[in-house]
Amino acid sequence: MLSRDLHQAKIPDVLVRFGEIVGEQVWLEQAAKVAVEMKAHPELGEHLLDENRVVFALTECTIAAYNNHGRLTWEMTHQPQYLEAFVFAWRVVQLAQAASRLTNKRYSIFIKRVREALRAPQMIKAMQMEATVATHFVAAGRRVLFPEIGAGSETFDLLVEDLGPKGLEIECKVVTANKGRKIHVAESRELLTLLVAQPCVQLAAARGVGGLAIRVTVPKRLPDRGQWDELCRGVAKVVLCGRSSRLPDGTLVSLFDFDPMVLGKLKTPPSPLMRKSIEEITGAENRHCIFFRPRENAGGIVALVLDSEQPDSMLHELFQTFEDSEIESFSETNGAGGWAEGFGDFIDTSMCQGVNAFDRR
Repeated sequence: MLSRDLHQAKIPDVLVRFGEIVGEQVWLEQAAKVAVEMKAHPELGEHLLDENRVVFALTECTIAAYNNHGRLTWEMTHQPQYLEAFVFAWRVVQLAQAASRLTNKRYSIFIKRVREALRAPQMIKAMQMEATVATHFVAAGRRVLFPEIGAGSETFDLLVEDLGPKGLEIECKVVTANKGRKIHVAESRELLTLLVAQPCVQLAAARGVGGLAIRVTVPKRLPDRGQWDELCRGVAKVVLCGRSSRLPDGTLVSLFDFDPMVLGKLKTPPSPLMRKSIEEITGAENRHCIFFRPRENAGGIVALVLDSEQPDSMLHELFQTFEDSEIESFSETNGAGGWAEGFGDFIDTSMCQGVNAFDRR
């Protein structure tokens, strides 16, 4: 059974044990790989840091331990930016110990999964979520079984052994900001960075005194990267003409003048007020946006907004995922349930209300 308690004094030992069973090189190599990618694509820096925050936290702790005779300093054990990594390592150590008591095969399978997760942010989120759900039931006094410490034939994510006549199987699903989205976060940031670098956009900001919002609405999804230069040139021509128009590929480029005061103080990432204001100005929902001003408190402001003519289908994709799980993951001999957790700025209250309405049917 998972323990709910991780005492501060145990954290250095937990990290040492975590490094022994998983191998420090796994997260050190991943951190180095992401750092190279961030250098090649600075516009994705914030996104990549957030996606790999556990890996970078583990890396910082490892480096600090190297400089302190192999032990994490006491000061670092109470730093909040490392708490997520500490909890992840603690859960892994506990599960690894439980799996090793069964068979070497189960232990090896589990450690392999952890190593793969450290190389894929989505898998880390999945493992974190499963541990969170397990802790919820443990706190209620229930016995929780992970597939990694089961017989090896389980397809569910968790089994609450003493809930219901034969136990309750649980399938966990992580819902990211890209789920059901026509435009994904990373690619939107890349394209918006290319668009804001266009000379005409730079000139509009440098010589302007007000605000200019440029809404780029693609017919469905973004074109292949090989066509991005052509798309940027098309948007630039519309900006130079100063009149909204549709490009040959069907992309609609709309221009809006606005008062920069409505945005409040410019912040990176954009504040809720900035996002709400640009939504009201352009009419774009579920938008990806970037703001550019050449000099602080001087010149004009250009807001670039990217969206699709086709609505996103996050809720549909989520429900479809659960329906597929019902067929693929549950044994049909126990009670079963799904548990979803959302990540990302675009998962809002209205979507949670939609899930609740579906659940009440």
